[in-house]
Amino acid sequence: MDWIITLLLIATSYILYKQYTQKRGVEYIRSYQIPEPIIKRFQKIYPDLTKSEVAQVEDALKEYFVVSLLAKGRVVAMPSVVVDELWHQFLLFSKDYEDFCKKAFGKILHHTPNEAMPKEYKEPIGLKRTWHLACKLEDIDPNNPDRLPLLFYIDQKLKIPNGKRYTLYKDSYKSNPNLSGSSCGGGACSGYYVGDFSNSASSSDSSDFGGDSGCGGGCGGGCGGS
Repeated sequence: MDWIITLLLIATSYILYKQYTQKRGVEYIRSYQIPEPIIKRFQKIYPDLTKSEVAQVEDALKEYFVVSLLAKGRVVAMPSVVVDELWHQFLLFSKDYEDFCKKAFGKILHHTPNEAMPKEYKEPIGLKRTWHLACKLEDIDPNNPDRLPLLFYIDQKLKIPNGKRYTLYKDSYKSNPNLSGSSCGGGACSGYYVGDFSNSASSSDSSDFGGDSGCGGGCGGGCGGS
């Protein structure tokens, strides 16, 4: 019996340690300030964005990093063009990025273009996981959302050229507080319908999404991290 108690104590200690390191990682990501040279390179690509709007993109990238940490090594897709660009610029500063990743994740968070991802990890699976975790971070019910998380809204909010556009509703007569002035009739719209959020994840994926949540519909995603 003593060995059983010992194993239980080891298992409990391991779980508590993982919870502690994850919490510490989240706190580090949220408090991290992306170095100014990276921000300046990003501003050259999007010169029309104000300082406040650039700060919003930085916040959204941090949210994606937190999502990646909470995903525990499972692939999550990047739902934003502008946030992905800031990530690209961060990657160019390899020493800064490596130091950040080691403190945040304990390893390097690799950036994988969508076309290079393994078939089983391509959208909508990776984007479903991003959706669920982003909703969790912002206290949104992923199965019955009343708004979009920042990662799914920021391209639309900042009017990013060729940015991703998402809506909660298929029918244009249903208003979406995050998409003022936007309309989507049926499947014909300039962006992606987030989905009906019911039974859209297979049983094998339910543990990843915390239930039957998911993007469904015509979700689109870009690069991913793992």
